[in-house]
Amino acid sequence: MSNKELAASYHYFAEWDDEDRLYVATVKEWPSIAAHGSTEQEAIDEARSVIEECLLDMAECMDVPPAPLSLKRV
Repeated sequence: MSNKELAASYHYFAEWDDEDRLYVATVKEWPSIAAHGSTEQEAIDEARSVIEECLLDMAECMDVPPAPLSLKRV
């Protein structure tokens, strides 16, 4: 699975921030990651881009990224 495909399999959530007047996207499996945008989709796309970069960095360091909830077995 490519980094782009893996990044797309995480759970993204965007909500409006009244104080900053923009949407903030978070990633369920990556609690320290947040990104913003003027639309929900823009915020999610930005968060996905950050995750793709994190996955590249982790691969270079031979670290194991968190498993997407959609791929976990119960």
